[in-house]
Amino acid sequence: MEWIRTANLKKYDVIGTFKAFAYLDWVKSGFEIAEGDIVYIYVGKPFSRIMYKTVCTCSQVDEDKRIFDQKFWDNPDEFNVKKDRVRLRLESKIGSDMLSIEALRQKHLIKTTIQGAYKAANYPELFSYIRQCFDEQDKQEISAYLSLLYENNNLRETEKSILAKARVDQEYFKKKLLHKYGSQYAICGLDSKPLLVGSHIKL
Repeated sequence: MEWIRTANLKKYDVIGTFKAFAYLDWVKSGFEIAEGDIVYIYVGKPFSRIMYKTVCTCSQVDEDKRIFDQKFWDNPDEFNVKKDRVRLRLESKIGSDMLSIEALRQKHLIKTTIQGAYKAANYPELFSYIRQCFDEQDKQEISAYLSLLYENNNLRETEKSILAKARVDQEYFKKKLLHKYGSQYAICGLDSKPLLVGSHIKL
């Protein structure tokens, strides 16, 4: 399942939280977000755009295991409110305006603004476009990283040759597999990324 949830910066500094932590504990607000669900976060004014792609790693965070993000709440008392929370791990961030409210309006994917929670089943075209944007950014980041490595003057010619043969789609495929299986080997649960290989299986 995929969702869009909205962040009001006047109440909670989601940007600051993601700079401090690799995940956040999000108030569930009655929506049945389950482990493995993808949650895109729309950040309100002054940004007014979808900025984050996250994955739910825990559908019910125990109160004594919550991250201490009190300083990111405009009203610190909100931190102590006893509400159900889900844990969202940051997967990717888009810094451009490709998912801004204006861009989405121009493509007729939304009418006015984004408020509350959106579910993918109810907005198939919108979520298809969001997926494309994040996938394209992932490919660009991988391509830029490979180019940077290849231009490294400290690399030997044999190492450059190996990098030259590395296709962006192969790295992208591996990244998608790591995400799907939570950066673990699907059978035994090994979680050492250097040892993981993106084998050619059907996703």
